Amino acid sequence: MSIKFTNNLDVASKVLATLNQIIPKSLEKNCTVETYSNCREQGYSIFCVRSDKISIRVSFSEYRNTDDIVVYFGKMIDFDFSNIPSETIYQNAKFFSYNKVVDAADFICEFLQGENNKEQKKRKKKRKEHDCNPECEYNLILNKMKQKENPS
Repeated sequence: MSIKFTNNLDVASKVLATLNQIIPKSLEKNCTVETYSNCREQGYSIFCVRSDKISIRVSFSEYRNTDDIVVYFGKMIDFDFSNIPSETIYQNAKFFSYNKVVDAADFICEFLQGENNKEQKKRKKKRKEHDCNPECEYNLILNKMKQKENPS
């Protein structure tokens, strides 16, 4: 007998792999990845203590009603013990088209770093540079990942 296996983690795994390529090393050591499961939403949840000492959580997966990527983000207290967001966090979820894996990972990375983080300021500066300079390292990494997402 062979039971068909449906992998609901494909989208979340792509986001996590992309995030692992762009997350700063200084932040990486303060984060832990766990599973996230809320009915048809299967993905990952990242717990992180930022440099400003705030404990935060981000849960992300393929959205239950579409192929979009959904990201739930907020303070640790706004998630239950199984990484499911509160109603407030749920209502403020961020959505990305299914083929915008890099954009979702970039958003998660920015949230994990926090508003006043030096690393985020560097990333924003790099983003401005990459808008003007197509040869900068940041742009090359993003373009390489986007080409993998959308082979034409």
